[in-house]
Amino acid sequence: MDRLEALAKEIEATGGRAVVHPCDVSDLAAIDSVARDIDREWGGFDLLVNNAGYVKHTLFKDHALADIEQMTRTNFLGTAAWMKHAVPVMRRRARGWPS
Repeated sequence: MDRLEALAKEIEATGGRAVVHPCDVSDLAAIDSVARDIDREWGGFDLLVNNAGYVKHTLFKDHALADIEQMTRTNFLGTAAWMKHAVPVMRRRARGWPS
């Protein structure tokens, strides 16, 4: 958060506009809330970079099912949830790029 807020201040110091929207992408309710905030604040999405994810380097036999569930929530469901929010907004605005 500190680095993001510092970057936002740099952008604003050069005349730009920046807002930090932290979000735990494994929390679908948080994604819903942040996506609504972004749509309200900015009028939608021009670009979505789905770049959150992680992996645990361990043997499958040693990997707890709870860890696998958390990775699935973060790496797959978080990505899908953001796309479900961003793509319809981009289509409505007839612009944007999801990646």
